Amino acid sequence: MAIALTGINPASFVAISSLGGDNESYVLNHVYYAPGTGKFYRFVYNPGADTIVAGDVVGWFSTTPAFGHVSSTSATIIVEAITSSGWASGIGVHSIATLKYGFLQVGGPCETVTTDQGVAKGHGLVLDGTTDRADSVAAGEEHLVFGYALEDDATTTLSKSMLTLAH
Repeated sequence: MAIALTGINPASFVAISSLGGDNESYVLNHVYYAPGTGKFYRFVYNPGADTIVAGDVVGWFSTTPAFGHVSSTSATIIVEAITSSGWASGIGVHSIATLKYGFLQVGGPCETVTTDQGVAKGHGLVLDGTTDRADSVAAGEEHLVFGYALEDDATTTLSKSMLTLAH
């Protein structure tokens, strides 16, 4: 069950980005919701070599798997051998530097998702394990869908999607 994030302005990612950093100040891997927004967030740790930024499609860390550890680098995310698609853990909403804590959006309307520029309105979204971006779901990847495109992506940024990872 999700717990409300209190003491933040739910309309502002600035407040959410100030939560975390060096401290495990929330329950790692727990899902929280922002009242009044319909948005859900997961508190995570970034042990990877790259900073997670807003819009990154983030996967579960594979090098030394641990509860709540995530990565935005294809070389260090869990990827299925058959589909070459990854298990998404959420979407970056602010910068999470390496060896720092922060939040990923996992549910509700999302305004920024980095794509491969090939996503059409209504398509399910999956994490492409080779490009680290959202791609349209293909046959055999249905179990990896983390959200749905609410518009076509004219560039490499999808500005309207609905995420479904809040579980």
